[in-house]
Amino acid sequence: MPDNTFQRVGALPTYSDARFIAPGVVEASISCRSYETYTTDRFIQVGRDGLYPATAILFSPSPDALCKAIFHEDSATLWLELCSSTGVSKLQLQSIHGKIYVDPSFGPHLAWNAAGTQFLYVAETLDSTNDYIPDFGDALLDKKRPGVFLCDVPSLTVRLVVAPEPDGSVAFGQPVFVTPTTFVAVGYGALEDGRRTGLIYCQNRLARLYHFDLSNPGVKTPLTPEDRSVRSPRVGHGFLAFISNTQAGPHGSCAQLHARRLPLNLSVSLEDVLVPTVVHASESEFPGVYLDQLPAEPFLIKDNVPHLALSSEWRSRTVPLLVSLETKTVTNLAPCPTAGLVQPEALMSYTVFRTNSVSCILATRSSLSRPSELVMYDVKNTKGWVTLKAPPPQEFMAPLAVATIAIPQVQATEW
Repeated sequence: MPDNTFQRVGALPTYSDARFIAPGVVEASISCRSYETYTTDRFIQVGRDGLYPATAILFSPSPDALCKAIFHEDSATLWLELCSSTGVSKLQLQSIHGKIYVDPSFGPHLAWNAAGTQFLYVAETLDSTNDYIPDFGDALLDKKRPGVFLCDVPSLTVRLVVAPEPDGSVAFGQPVFVTPTTFVAVGYGALEDGRRTGLIYCQNRLARLYHFDLSNPGVKTPLTPEDRSVRSPRVGHGFLAFISNTQAGPHGSCAQLHARRLPLNLSVSLEDVLVPTVVHASESEFPGVYLDQLPAEPFLIKDNVPHLALSSEWRSRTVPLLVSLETKTVTNLAPCPTAGLVQPEALMSYTVFRTNSVSCILATRSSLSRPSELVMYDVKNTKGWVTLKAPPPQEFMAPLAVATIAIPQVQATEW
């Protein structure tokens, strides 16, 4: 009988997202993949609210947790549901826009304002012309004209605030509020002949960060130079953070982490590098930042100093990092493995999901011999990573052993 260990391991549930929705309550998204049908089932496990319906494709509580926005989609209908203590309101969206963009490149998260009265998101604009514009390919087939939409919760209205360029030369995504009336978004450019560059893990694509003002529609101000490929803007604790790579450089190259203090200086040439590109690093040194996207909510406070929590590739693992926004110090929050057989915890990889903006980090961790589990780290104490939810022991994984084998004459950044 053939060994089906790989299929059995691959079919185990994995955590794909998690967030704090109330003190002591965590909402987690879980995925189960089938290597027989090549499909993925996703469901939401909530501390006390039960499960979301199968039609839910995007959801988020407001910053004060008084309102929850849920986008639904079935074979014929697209609608928004707003849930609060006063009841449930619904708005049909088919006449306003097309499909919602939930991929990382354009924005799988709703961007709420601080008051919790409005949020931004990305959806396909309705095409009123017959002009040909190519889609984005990869996992974005049939998506061509993304626009940034604003939902006003009190009035239950949705309107387009940033449209794509008519010729498809620039398309906008990943919006995030900076002030009650201003926001930033990433503008993805096209080549001179109209072709669009890849988006999925193509961190060298044409992409700049732009500033928008709701009181001055139609005007966009570039914030980053043309030779950097920018993504993942995040706002919190008085800072705008984002990451960038060299434009047209190699895929998956070492990134730069940026941070700008608020209120924003709109200069393109502002020196804002928090963690620079690392060209060479010794075996024990920090190899640089390697990641596709920042966590949706990466900010927290440690020792009265704002920090960023994120995941980054560090040789053969993905590790959780803590970066000071003042001293620029980078701290690895996971134990570093050594060559040879070691404890399973030392070989686990981590994906940081979010923080509670104060001191706690939610993440998932796993290894080749240990399935995905949900964990939390509190920077105010010394307990380290605490397991919130772990799968039951899997007997078929017991014989598996993992070792890290050092490769001689290879730079640490190449592991």
